[in-house]
Amino acid sequence: MMNKKKIQFSVLLGIIAVLAIIAFQYLWFREAFNQEKRKFNQSVHIALLEVVKLLANENNSQLPQTNPVEKISDDYFLVRINEEINAEILEFYLKNEFEKLNIQSDFEYAIYDCSNDEMVYGNYVNYDQKGISRSNEAFFPKIDNLVYYFAVRFPNQPVFFSKPTGTWTIISILSLVVLAIYIYSIFVILRQNRYAELQTDFINNMTHEFKTPISSIMLASQFLSGNSVITKDERLKKYSEAINHQSQRLNQHVERILSIAKSEKNSLKPEIKPVVLIECIQKILDQFRSKCEAKISFQFDCQDHNKTVSMDENHFVNVMNNLLDNACKYSRGTPDILVWVNCEHNQIKIGVKDHGMGIPKMHQSKVFDKFYRIPRENSDPITGFGLGLHYVKQVCQQHKWDISLSSEIKKGTEVVITIHQT
Repeated sequence: MMNKKKIQFSVLLGIIAVLAIIAFQYLWFREAFNQEKRKFNQSVHIALLEVVKLLANENNSQLPQTNPVEKISDDYFLVRINEEINAEILEFYLKNEFEKLNIQSDFEYAIYDCSNDEMVYGNYVNYDQKGISRSNEAFFPKIDNLVYYFAVRFPNQPVFFSKPTGTWTIISILSLVVLAIYIYSIFVILRQNRYAELQTDFINNMTHEFKTPISSIMLASQFLSGNSVITKDERLKKYSEAINHQSQRLNQHVERILSIAKSEKNSLKPEIKPVVLIECIQKILDQFRSKCEAKISFQFDCQDHNKTVSMDENHFVNVMNNLLDNACKYSRGTPDILVWVNCEHNQIKIGVKDHGMGIPKMHQSKVFDKFYRIPRENSDPITGFGLGLHYVKQVCQQHKWDISLSSEIKKGTEVVITIHQT
């Protein structure tokens, strides 16, 4: 479970990044669109100037003294000339000049007839050769104080602008889809983190509620074990020992669950200090032998018997006890366990090897997962909560140690912890 402040910071940073990308996409697309409009207007302006020159040459007349092309709106241009205009010649010149400048947009034109004092419509030139819808006359209003002029309108100009920017539009849409997925992922992470917090709180509350009755049972069982009446009766003595043993075992399970819950919330940070490794392991094995009937041998290949390792001793003791407990639990008959230490170069390897039933290969990569328990082929019940090896891995990660597991069916399992020293 991630730290709450880290999640909040990541979410805030992600939201800022998303908003920045959306703003950039909007500004970039608007600039691209405006640039296409400017390019289009310039091309039309140049083409219409060429048409005016061609018409002047055709009629042997002079060019207007001022700029004859006037942009009335984004899709409407007015062009002044000094002579009457032939509609067929005008259309021919318009098509040629627009084609030269790659202006492939539908257009229509109208010519002012001074004899009738009205606009005379020309053809609708359609490049896609599709159905033609005539424009409303309001698009070609008559201009006062002008005698010879014609007007050109581009009815599909927005569609024409969208074509050059189509590729970038697709890229923008894909970017927005990726951003939407990212935002959704953030909400999923927040929800999962909330569920993890609720789970941890539930475990904490549950285990704390268990601690009081377990402590009472342990005190009562210890009192019974020391009572002379109980010790004289073999059956009662056996019962009291069973109660005491099972209550201690239950207490160990509760403590283990509490440790996992606390490590998940990062409230327990390792207290690193120098520890004499061989001495610490020897002490762990002596204590474990006293409470477990197992054959445990200890081998170490280390010239420096006082070799110290920087670690949290309490966590390391719990790790070794978990590994030893698993070695005993999954052995048949009297457990035969080998614990070895090998010091070489800048690393120390600690191994715990048993000769038990082994772990199937398909389950070996999952044994360190929280709550994962290996299915048993026989009818023996599955003991534990699937938290022991998960706790071991968490401790190794906190100390930046490596951990590996190898196992063969009916030959046993070996867990190796590698401690890197600088």
